[in-house]
Amino acid sequence: MMNVKLMFKVNGLDRSILSMYEQRSGDVIINVKCAPLHFNSSADLIGTTTSENRFSLHRSNDSKDGLNKIKQTKSLVNGEKIETHCVTNCIKKNINFCPIFSRMMPDMSADCFIPSKRRATEIYIGEYNPILQTLVFSNFVSSPAVRFFRPDARDDLNFKQIDFMHFSVTTIWKLINYRSPDKGVLTPIATMRPEKFGGHLFYAPSLTVQQGGDITRITEYFDFHVGEFINHLTGRSILTNRPSGMAWF
Repeated sequence: MMNVKLMFKVNGLDRSILSMYEQRSGDVIINVKCAPLHFNSSADLIGTTTSENRFSLHRSNDSKDGLNKIKQTKSLVNGEKIETHCVTNCIKKNINFCPIFSRMMPDMSADCFIPSKRRATEIYIGEYNPILQTLVFSNFVSSPAVRFFRPDARDDLNFKQIDFMHFSVTTIWKLINYRSPDKGVLTPIATMRPEKFGGHLFYAPSLTVQQGGDITRITEYFDFHVGEFINHLTGRSILTNRPSGMAWF
C-alpha cells in the first residue's frame, strides 16, 4: 500500500496540497489540505471550521455496470457533512481520465498547510512565492494503464501521475501571475446516479464526466477552470452562481 504527499516549497517553507493513502481494500483516500474555515459562498463572511475534506476512490466491485464511485466528504465541526458523488465507467474500461476536483489555493504560507506527521512519501512538485503567484490544479483518476503526457506546445502545464494498485491519479497544475488570495476555491465533480434517469446524468458536465475524457479533453477542462479562477481573482467572477458543491477555503 502506498501513501504519498504532494508538496510545494512556498517561500522556502514545506507545504502540502494533498495526501493520498491506499487502503487494504484497494480504495484510495485523497485528503485535501484546506484552510480552517469553510465558506458556502464568496459572500459568506463568517465561515464554519472544517475538520476534514476528503475524496474516496472506490473500487465498487459490486457494480454490475462497470462503474466506480468517487465520493467527496467534507466534515464541519458543527456536525454537518457535505457530500458529493461521481460515478464513472472510464476506469474499468481502461480508457480516459475522470475529473475529481479543481482547486485554486489560498496563500499557502499559512500554518494550516504544514504537512501532517503521518508517514508518507513526500513528493515535491514545485515552488513559488504566494505574493507573486497563485497555484491552481486539477486532479483526475484513471486506470493505471492510461497514461498522461504533456500535449505539444503546452510548456505551461505541469503534471504528476501517481499509480496505485487499481487507480492512477494525475495532478495537472500551473502558477498564474496573481497574488494568492485569502480564500481558495475547490470545485468537485458530481454526477447523479445514472439508473435514476435512464442512464443519463444531469449534473454538469454530465455524460462527459461519466465517460471521462482523453488528454485533449481534460486539458480543456483544466484550462476552463484556470480561466474561472482568474476571473475570480480579477473580480469578473460569477462563481457565486455555481453549484453548491463549490466552496471557498
